[in-house]
Amino acid sequence: MAVIIQESGMTFGPFANEHCFWIEKSAIYGKIQGGVKIAEFILLQPDQNSLFVLEAKTSSPNPQNGESRYKFEDYITEIAEKLLNALTLGVTSCLERHIDIKNEVPIGFKNLAYNSLKIILILVIKDHKQEWLSPVNDALKKKLAAAIKTWPLNIIVLNESLARRNGLLINT
Repeated sequence: MAVIIQESGMTFGPFANEHCFWIEKSAIYGKIQGGVKIAEFILLQPDQNSLFVLEAKTSSPNPQNGESRYKFEDYITEIAEKLLNALTLGVTSCLERHIDIKNEVPIGFKNLAYNSLKIILILVIKDHKQEWLSPVNDALKKKLAAAIKTWPLNIIVLNESLARRNGLLINT
């Protein structure tokens, strides 16, 4: 059976059940969610030896507009927090740090060689022009600089069409 996720006006998937951890809807997150923001889902890409943590948004404030500059900074802070919380909760769940709900973690996430996995934090923004992606990507990398060094990980910001080309969205 495949997982299909509707989020921010986009349809993600289909993903193999054993490779997709819909962490936002998980019982694990349900137990701790008070004050903890989290990204949508974590996706294992075994053929790429990669683990994706994905957040979806319908839009982004314009960092060039003086009035929305503070909104943009808050937006980047929130996205960074969601992505890191999802990564941390996902990995700690896989390591069975949440033993009361350990059976919720998809089988594909168990017994992984986490030391060699590429970890990629992905933000997908619906209807975002390609030329608008770079400032968001740069700001997110700056905000996550310490996490990039300590995990290490990669940051990618995509619009809907790039996400579709990369197999994250259902082709319609």
